[in-house]
Amino acid sequence: MRSELIFAAQVQVENRYLLCRLSSMSSRSFHRNGVAIHETINKVLLLISGQAGLTETTVLDKNSGAASAYLEKRLAAICA
Repeated sequence: MRSELIFAAQVQVENRYLLCRLSSMSSRSFHRNGVAIHETINKVLLLISGQAGLTETTVLDKNSGAASAYLEKRLAAICA
């Protein structure tokens, strides 16, 4: 359920505004044509919470560590 994903992601990003902003910006970046937007949002929330395995990361981005690095970079940019 998405509420569980949001609460899990909120452990990593405590500020609700930053979590919303990070997830929306990341969802736009990771979204691909032909994939339902809610699936992309759920995968982004998994990445933010740190629960995503290699499979989800690979689906979103072909480089295994690039998705996590991207999210950390976006969070740093938002906080600055």
